[in-house]
Amino acid sequence: MWGNQDGFDRGQNGLLLAGMMIFWVAVIVVAIWLVIRLTERRPSHHIGHSGGHFEAVARGEAPKDILDRRLALGEIDAEQYSITRKLLES
Repeated sequence: MWGNQDGFDRGQNGLLLAGMMIFWVAVIVVAIWLVIRLTERRPSHHIGHSGGHFEAVARGEAPKDILDRRLALGEIDAEQYSITRKLLES
């Protein structure tokens, strides 16, 4: 008698539609953010990862300086340092 036969009046239908739209917009925004976040390139914070040694050489840093820094950072031990140092000097 009052309202529509399906049990919803026009105000409830509009509210339901707005809620669904807000939900799907939020899902799409989160999906885009995740794709961007997971595919962005991040600079290496550790010299030993992702080509850091090649980048140091490209910057003009001497191989002995790179070796000294790697020892100081604990990337190599003293034995590896002395072996590599001898190879660089020969």
